[in-house]
Amino acid sequence: MDFVFVTSATSARPTFRVEQARAIGEIDVLFLPVGGGPTIGGEEAAAIARALRPRLVVPMHYRTDAVNFLDPPESFLAALGARVERIERNELEAEEFLGTADEPAVAMLGVPTAPSSRRGDPGGR
Repeated sequence: MDFVFVTSATSARPTFRVEQARAIGEIDVLFLPVGGGPTIGGEEAAAIARALRPRLVVPMHYRTDAVNFLDPPESFLAALGARVERIERNELEAEEFLGTADEPAVAMLGVPTAPSSRRGDPGGR
């Protein structure tokens, strides 16, 4: 892959018209907030993913052990109904996980752990 167009839907609760999706063009990787609260929730995020038709969706801004005021990503995953790849690391080579515009993949990246508050523990482990 020579070029990857990466976009992130903002927490301003975006809605996309057909003309806007066409103007954006083909999207390989879409970083998409899915946790509700101050950002968009699962059902709305799934609708945006379907409208933009990325080959790979990377959910972000959802409940983790360190962030407990957002919703977990399960409602988004269920609403989108796409193949989910759970990755232990918090980075990936996008080419390995791309689906198609008709059948996108979802990459659930590993969540970094909260830094330790213990003294003398520089790695938070």
